[in-house]
Amino acid sequence: MEKTDITVLIVSNGYGEDWIAARLCLALRALNPNIQFEIVPLVGEGLHYLKSDLRVRTQNPIFPSGGFIRTFNDLYGDLKAGLLGHIFEQRKILKTLDKKVDIVICIGDIFCLWMGHGTKIKTVFLPTAKSNLIDPHSKLEKWLMRRWCRLIYTRDKITCTDLKVSSLPAHFLGNIMLDKKVETRPLPLNPNAPVLGLLPGSREEAYPNVDFMLSCVNDMLLSQPNLQICLAKAPSLSTKRLVEQAKQHGWILKSDLSQDNLLFSHEILDGSTLVISENFESCVETSWVLFGLSGTANEQAVYWGKTVVCCPGFGPQSTALRFEEQHRLLGDRLIFEPHQQNVADQLLKHLVKPNELLKKETSRSSAHAIAEHILAQL
Repeated sequence: MEKTDITVLIVSNGYGEDWIAARLCLALRALNPNIQFEIVPLVGEGLHYLKSDLRVRTQNPIFPSGGFIRTFNDLYGDLKAGLLGHIFEQRKILKTLDKKVDIVICIGDIFCLWMGHGTKIKTVFLPTAKSNLIDPHSKLEKWLMRRWCRLIYTRDKITCTDLKVSSLPAHFLGNIMLDKKVETRPLPLNPNAPVLGLLPGSREEAYPNVDFMLSCVNDMLLSQPNLQICLAKAPSLSTKRLVEQAKQHGWILKSDLSQDNLLFSHEILDGSTLVISENFESCVETSWVLFGLSGTANEQAVYWGKTVVCCPGFGPQSTALRFEEQHRLLGDRLIFEPHQQNVADQLLKHLVKPNELLKKETSRSSAHAIAEHILAQL
């Protein structure tokens, strides 16, 4: 496609999906500087877009489920909070935008595709929520994709093969979740001491997850007093709330709240340090092992060569079922401990300095490959 003015409508429905979509937008813009975006995150504030200097069209309220509906109770709570009216308003916006754009790209699940699919043009779809390794697409989903999709980019080869057998325009050009920044910024941690990374998630359930994680950390400090901890803070989480939680578990804030990396020392153990940072890549890179109660962040950490230990958490994204599915998807580097009381021992067991040879580096950005293919095809 010639480098002319193109307007792309981006629709995503989830924190991890926003991360993937923002990477894809930047790759598209690198290939075509004249490209314009209309961006509609269906869930949350679209903070990953904003961090990448991409303007979003809509702002969304936070519903009880955090946008992760797995049970009837999750759905009922969101409906009571006005979900239906919010969906109708989003549909109106999307229908208006559909008339003004050249390409529609949906990143998420089949609901995201239904919400965002173009009426005058078929849609590009990145089905991030499905894989034949854990949850294959149903016949209904395949029928809808056949009706609405011009291009489909799957997260793995086996899913791509299955969709092709069903005569769908599927391609596998890599998984954008595997893409990593080449350089990471150093964190204010002792480089000679073991580092534990904490991935609590990005939704409301992250706060009770943090409380539990910090309790486990205190248990670990009894036998590992020089432990360094890095908590990867999602932009959607409140800094002040996390600071208060840290204080309740014996951590004393040593830095100004305005700093990028919040530094804490333990009130009893001087050799241990806690850092709360929004620099996700640096937290993963620095950690010897990670305690993960999240979705996309767990997967990224494993894809980047790290061991992640998880257990049942305190919300719909951190259930035993979710982590059992993740284990089937990710293999033995995701260690699911079904009993919360045993997770500290599991973390200590796997708190070993990582072998540099195990790191997985992607030589080519999947976002760039997909962006290049989209522009060439359309």
